[in-house]
Amino acid sequence: MSTRDEATRSRLPGREHDLSDWVLDSLGRVVTLLDLECGVILEFDEARASLEPHLSYQWPRSLDASRWQVFSDEWLGSLRAADSAIALSSMAERDAASFGLAFDDLGFASGLTAAIQGRDTLLGVLGVYDTSDRIFRAIDRQFVQSTADLIAQSFEHRRMREALDESEARYRSLFKDSRDAVYVTSRVGEVIDMNPAGLELFGYSRKELIGSNAERFYTEPSERDRFQRHISQTDSVKDFEVKLERRDGTVMDCLLTSSVQRDDSGTITHYHGIIRDITERKRLKEQLEKRALHDWLTGLPNRELLQTRLDEAISRAERHDEAFVIAFIDLDHFKEINDTFGHEAGDRLLEESASRLEAVFRHEDTVARVGGDEFIILLEHFEEESEKVIPERLEQVFGPPFDVRGQQLHLEASIGMSSRIGHQHSSELESASLMRAADRAMYRAKSEEGTTYHRFTPDGESRESSPRPRGLQRAHRLRRALQNDDIVRYYRPVVHIVSGAICGVELVARWHRSDRDPLEGSELLELAEHAGLLEPMTRHLMRGVREDWQILESRCFDTALPNLMLPVDDLQFDKGALDAAFEALDGHVPLPPDQIGLHIPESQLMGQHARVSELDEAGYCLMVDNFGMGYSSLNYLKELELDGLTIHRSFVRDVRHSASDRAVVKAGVTLGRQLDLNIIADGVESSAHLDALKSHGCEFVQGKTVGPAMLPDTLESRLETDDELLSIEGESASVD
Repeated sequence: MSTRDEATRSRLPGREHDLSDWVLDSLGRVVTLLDLECGVILEFDEARASLEPHLSYQWPRSLDASRWQVFSDEWLGSLRAADSAIALSSMAERDAASFGLAFDDLGFASGLTAAIQGRDTLLGVLGVYDTSDRIFRAIDRQFVQSTADLIAQSFEHRRMREALDESEARYRSLFKDSRDAVYVTSRVGEVIDMNPAGLELFGYSRKELIGSNAERFYTEPSERDRFQRHISQTDSVKDFEVKLERRDGTVMDCLLTSSVQRDDSGTITHYHGIIRDITERKRLKEQLEKRALHDWLTGLPNRELLQTRLDEAISRAERHDEAFVIAFIDLDHFKEINDTFGHEAGDRLLEESASRLEAVFRHEDTVARVGGDEFIILLEHFEEESEKVIPERLEQVFGPPFDVRGQQLHLEASIGMSSRIGHQHSSELESASLMRAADRAMYRAKSEEGTTYHRFTPDGESRESSPRPRGLQRAHRLRRALQNDDIVRYYRPVVHIVSGAICGVELVARWHRSDRDPLEGSELLELAEHAGLLEPMTRHLMRGVREDWQILESRCFDTALPNLMLPVDDLQFDKGALDAAFEALDGHVPLPPDQIGLHIPESQLMGQHARVSELDEAGYCLMVDNFGMGYSSLNYLKELELDGLTIHRSFVRDVRHSASDRAVVKAGVTLGRQLDLNIIADGVESSAHLDALKSHGCEFVQGKTVGPAMLPDTLESRLETDDELLSIEGESASVD
């Protein structure tokens, strides 16, 4: 304790007591960890029914003993009845149950108080205060109350030691009624007597225990030898910490307080003492210490512990001319994951990330969590040329997908690194400069498209960057494309082969990439699934479709709206994107379900029969997509009462020259007539294709010749001028 603290303590009125050092340490730890300004322990004076200042930590010099108030019985009674800390978020909120200091004079604005509650009486109060308005969390209140409970145990222990100094008459009463184990052993260690609490603590009956040797309690013979040496030298032992074993084999942490009894000649006759089980108290203390230095969610070291280890690493590096590396890791787009799947799913993702990081790095490396989605790795005894293995190890962490609420998500990370090679720096600022360099490098990696990691030296020199793996690059770009609304909606018309009128349009999602060909169809959906974006992308597209159709309805008063056809990829059945589509469209599109067509892959009729049946019962128009490419069951076609088939473009392309292709087209048309299905032939590229399909009785067609994919504005213009037959050449304004 500093000179100022000693002076402050000496100025406070009240009695001095023999408290353990850890009580003051505990008070200081609370003030430090909660980043407050001061704290105080007040002891309850039963005679005066008041609280007396006993021990303070960093209390302001302005405190005058005369400002302490004698608390009312009503206030003390409410405090004794309290079962948790009393939180004051603002001085304006204090009431009869608040702490009774003259806060305004002292300049305090907030604080926490907790009862130091003994087994049957109020021992005192622990209070910590700050001059700024603080909103305390539940974990802060729990921390303060847990510390008060530990201090309460210290007071109780002190009271027990005082009781042991009292008269022999009171000793027998204490022996019988004590809640701690009280024992008497002979000179050679045989148990002469033990109180009921001791019998209960160790799990023995009196008959089993009396006459046996006390060495049976020790888990290690060396511990008993150590105890014997100590007590033989001093004739007494106070708070001797040792592990003792119960009858059932469980081990507990105990404090032994024992003394030697001699006869008039000075010969040892027996030993007597007290055994206190501190297992729970020690566990709580260790838990509090761990909580102060470890992340609450992942259990990883926090920023404070990382800083300590970094300072130690710098010292070792200076002594032995060794190198180490700091890697700053930030999870990309973690906020979007939280927003989409919820904070609980985000927490599980952070826990899994932490577990994987610990698994791929060495035991001597430090993996710390320093922020919401930020991790820092400290790697010691590292060669400069070996630094490149870090991204390789991180690829093992973020390469495999993460399971988030049943969905396989591929998580990405940006990595910034800084290194200490040899005697680059020797100043006290080296730790901060290394951390800043890693932080800057991480943000550089995040800002550069396609970069996984970047490295800076502490002096600001930019060393190198590493590209993201190709799959992660594409996923990263797709996520950015969704954010920038770069996934464009096109509509491919389905045209009546005789009249040329548009009967329906099929949605086509197309991603126009600046540096390469557009991406669409199954390839785009597979990339979205790989990046964990299939459901968000589907919702995004369906919201756009909803807006397009509402605009069409408002502008095309005299024109019937065409059917809307949605291609259903195999992945969408399993990933929930189809449900997302219906949720986005339901009640917002001016079309009944039977005018919303679903192009279902032929392979899904059997594999997803129950799901397809649900869609059929909901009234949606069901089309078997790409007929001829799979193995459909005619029974399913009949049972599901499908509305149509689409003949794959590969059969239409060579329908004039290939007998087998003509056979597939004829089979599709014949099947459609027999089952009363609409048949759509895809891939019409010329008038010759049209003539051939007409001759086989096909009624509806798709393809560039009758109408390429169109933007929403072009579709609107097309519908307004669709009273006459379309030109075979299609619309010049359409976009291919």
